Amino acid sequence: MKKVMLVVVVLLLSLTLFGCKDPDQDPAVILFNQYESYLEEDIMSPEFFDNFLNEASNQIIPGIVTIKKTIKNSFGLTVDTKEGTGFIYEIYDNSMRVLTAYELVTLESEEFTVSYEIYDYANRSYSALVLDRSEAYGLARLKFDTIASIARIRKLMISRYIPMDNEPLLMISDYQRTHNSMVMGLLESKNEETDRYITTFPADAYSVGGVVIDMRNEIVGVTIRYYEDQAVIIGLQSIRTYLNI
Repeated sequence: MKKVMLVVVVLLLSLTLFGCKDPDQDPAVILFNQYESYLEEDIMSPEFFDNFLNEASNQIIPGIVTIKKTIKNSFGLTVDTKEGTGFIYEIYDNSMRVLTAYELVTLESEEFTVSYEIYDYANRSYSALVLDRSEAYGLARLKFDTIASIARIRKLMISRYIPMDNEPLLMISDYQRTHNSMVMGLLESKNEETDRYITTFPADAYSVGGVVIDMRNEIVGVTIRYYEDQAVIIGLQSIRTYLNI
C-alpha cells in the first residue's frame, strides 16, 4: 500500500511541476526567439551582409548557369530565342544535371528545330539536352557534358528547411539581362496548396529560372515565371518532390 501511495505522490508532483513550467523555456519558444534575434540583429549587421554576399559570389555563382533556347524554322532561320537561368543540382564524372523553369523549355511545333545552349559562370558554352519537363510543377531538367574537375563547376545544395514568412532571401538570375544579377527580398507568405511563394522580388522575362537561396546559401525556390513584374516562385517542397530527394 505504501508503494502505491508513493507512486501516486510522485505522479502528482510531476504533474504539478509540468503545469508550473515556464512557457518561455519551451524549446519551440526558445528556437523562435533565437530566430527573431537572428533576423533583427545578426543578419542586419553590415559585416554579416558583406560576408553573405561574398560567400554567395564564391560558392553559389559557380553552380548557376544561363540557358539559351533557339528556335529555327525549316529554312534554318532563327525565329525566336529565350534566355533564363538554372542551377546545377547533380554532378557526374563527365556530365551535369541542371534544374530550371518549364517556361524555358516548353514544347514547340514539329515544324521548328529547337536547340539549347548552357553558359557557365565563366561564359563557356555547352550543348544541352532536355531530360524531362513538368508543366504541373513548372520545372524541367537538362543535361550537358563537361569534366567537373576542369570546369570547376559546383553543385548547389537544396535546403531541407522550408523558409519562414518574412525571411530574407536572395534571387540570382539574369534579371534585366544582367548575368548573375543579385536581388534581395523578403518571403511575404506561402501558398501551401500550390507551394508558391509570395515575395518582394521584381522580375522580368530574363528572371525565369532564377535561383532563390536563403541565408545559409541553400536553394529554397525557383522563379518559374513572372507576372506583373513580380517573380512567381515554386517552393522547396515541390523542388524536392520533382527531383525525388
